[in-house]
Amino acid sequence: MTTDSSSASELHREHIARCEAEIASGAPAPDADRRTVHVRCGSDIAQGLRRAGYVGTFLEFADPVCHGPVPALDDASALEMRAAFISTAYALPLAECLARMQRESAALQAARDYERIVLWFEHDSYDQLILARILATLFEHGDNANAVVELICIGTYPGMHPFHGLGELSHVALRGLWAARRVVTPDDYALGTAVWGALRQPDPRALAAIAQGGTPAVPWMAGAVGRHLMELPWRHDGLSLTQRQLLKAVRAGALRCGALFRALIAADPLPFLGDAMVWWEIRELAAAGAVRLQPNDEPWSQRGVTMTAQGNALLDGHADWIEVGGRERWVGGVPCGAVHPAWRWDSQRAQPVCV
Repeated sequence: MTTDSSSASELHREHIARCEAEIASGAPAPDADRRTVHVRCGSDIAQGLRRAGYVGTFLEFADPVCHGPVPALDDASALEMRAAFISTAYALPLAECLARMQRESAALQAARDYERIVLWFEHDSYDQLILARILATLFEHGDNANAVVELICIGTYPGMHPFHGLGELSHVALRGLWAARRVVTPDDYALGTAVWGALRQPDPRALAAIAQGGTPAVPWMAGAVGRHLMELPWRHDGLSLTQRQLLKAVRAGALRCGALFRALIAADPLPFLGDAMVWWEIRELAAAGAVRLQPNDEPWSQRGVTMTAQGNALLDGHADWIEVGGRERWVGGVPCGAVHPAWRWDSQRAQPVCV
């Protein structure tokens, strides 16, 4: 360990010790100086923020736009399409999905009436694409905003390797991250607007240009966008990266869905899918005959899964997902199926191509 890294580790330990002492002593809330709303793409840190002493309002804005269709439609139509996908994919009541999404969208608009909006995000495509959407929305409606907007966005954390996300952190660590926040800049808004606009287009080249050009305003955005594009059908087999990793895991011996989920998280270069999202991916593979699910009433994580001849052919590059009847899916605004133009991911050139 170098002297610099030793010093950084010591400074981090001292900072965390101070935060722990502040919590124990009942020190003033970090966010007490302004009427604050904390925005997060899930509920995973809501209780942690309370235990850490934060007193601001918590807003969950969690539509997973990294998964399923995100076409450039008007707001009402887009919400209806997203709600229909989420209801089908994650086995949730349609009316409940739509009502929740409408409620979250309205709450984000109302957040502009606070004195401070704090955005809490990590580095994967689940978080970064929602962050882009929020930045674009706040910018679009920013003329009447009263709030200062601040960002806490991390992709690593001292002592945690690998680091998957904010939900892994203790309440003390969440208190410590207050010092890492920064004010959102015009460059941040411009990037969010560009990514959100490109994500919804049926042509992925604008999104690829953002990934390839780098995103210094929000450094984690480029990698997340690049990983998202790898969900396009790959040129040689029509499989997304997730589908291929799942098939590899089954062939390697992950014979229950829970084990398959864990294997995917371990193998993925930038994990972003939650358990319900992976369960949908497994069901889609089964529906196309690439794997076989054992019929039983066990929870999904205990369901047995086995490889089929078709799955082996796909994994070996002897068959193509689209040609064997794999069901159409969407990558953002790009429909992936028997459509023209048909966009594929060229892994050798690391860019989308039209075939």
